[in-house]
Amino acid sequence: MSDKSFDAIKAIKLENDKSAGNLVDCMPVKVQKTDIDLSFLDNLSVDHPRLLVQSKDLAAFKENLKNDATYCKFDAFMNNSTNKFLDTTPYEEPKAYPEETVGKASLWRPFWRQMYVSCQEAFNATRNLSIAGIVLEDDAIIAKAKAWTLKLASYDPEGVTSRGYNDEAAFRVIADNGLGL
Repeated sequence: MSDKSFDAIKAIKLENDKSAGNLVDCMPVKVQKTDIDLSFLDNLSVDHPRLLVQSKDLAAFKENLKNDATYCKFDAFMNNSTNKFLDTTPYEEPKAYPEETVGKASLWRPFWRQMYVSCQEAFNATRNLSIAGIVLEDDAIIAKAKAWTLKLASYDPEGVTSRGYNDEAAFRVIADNGLGL
């Protein structure tokens, strides 16, 4: 897409969205290219759960990781996606949108977005801490993963993270509760 086309789309979007809440949706995204050998996908197990590393391969994965902390970019996974949750208290259930915002998309949109972002972060915490704890055989990390999962399981299924209130938050909380820790 040319810059001229992009500018035209952005102008139309801004003209029709006075809240500017979705401005980020029309911003160009630069993706850093990484060469990754994905041939392993051809031989993934069909067993459940469908995980990248199946139970039968976990011991070898752990051994490779002991010999090379960068194996499968596990160090990057820990540094970029997991360590930040180690000292973070699991999030309380989000609060309802302020009453004065109800029915006014330009006012409630930031609250809606923050709610689903918080739920996505909580989902990432449970998933990433669970993986790290099991792979590293670290009881403290496993306990932290359980704490996040139990906090999310305490959210009211008919409350503000329900499908009817905020569907974006709901599917993240539902996915998390399916981890079965």
